[in-house]
Amino acid sequence: MRLLIVHHEHTDLSNPDRYLSYKLTPLWQELGIDVLHVAGVKRLPPADAVLLHVDLSVIPERFLLALEAYPVVLNRQVTDIRKRSLPMRSHLLGPDAFYDGPVVVKTNLNNAGAPERELYRRGGFRLPLKELWSFYRATHLPGVMDYQIYASTEQVPAPLRKNTDYVMEKFLPERENQQYVLRLAYFLGSRCHGVKLVSNDQIVRGQNLCAPPVPMEKIHPEVLAFREHISLDYGKVDYVLHDGKVVILDVNKTLGSPAFAIMGKEAVLDLVNGLPLPK
Repeated sequence: MRLLIVHHEHTDLSNPDRYLSYKLTPLWQELGIDVLHVAGVKRLPPADAVLLHVDLSVIPERFLLALEAYPVVLNRQVTDIRKRSLPMRSHLLGPDAFYDGPVVVKTNLNNAGAPERELYRRGGFRLPLKELWSFYRATHLPGVMDYQIYASTEQVPAPLRKNTDYVMEKFLPERENQQYVLRLAYFLGSRCHGVKLVSNDQIVRGQNLCAPPVPMEKIHPEVLAFREHISLDYGKVDYVLHDGKVVILDVNKTLGSPAFAIMGKEAVLDLVNGLPLPK
């Protein structure tokens, strides 16, 4: 059994601490699976299954074409995770919307376009023109920023509202006492694990937690349905429960290595066994 993990040509494969998939590799090998990481789609070797692991918001079509012949391709259908492209996100506001409550402004690209900017720096003019242009745009986002929260839509600067590189959403946090909650749902094939993060900050991140991550016994059924709807074989869904209702925030299909510590070793060992294998 061989698992082929396909990255973009200009991904740095020498950094073992970059992605969770690097840390999963020896665990899969212990199960007798031959794991091979490759950068690009030239001269791809035979494999029983492929993990499409291109760290971009939009997967270039040439990757999808190159992998058509493989019987099992994880995340074959997850080709666009830009915030404006994701379904089941009714809290997204249009540029002319009025909302008299707090709103948050984010880049439309996943992770503020950081992967696109990195590949632009690493690949330069060796990239196909279509990719080069999209990466170039990411490097020229006017004021790349962390999430910004405003008191209402009227407080958001007009140029920011009109800029299609950004999205404006209702800020619908989950609260526990005076703290803020973020829920993470991790998936690999048949296995899933949920984790709850708590912070004193409005935007919850792994770096600003006020308590260790808490495993969740169950993932909300609407999140499981969302995962099925977008055909996410491997990755993570960020969400909150605002007044008991699910709010989908983000999707990540190329998990970073901190996911190992957030989930915990026991959950990771179980997740490894979810790898879909051909019959």
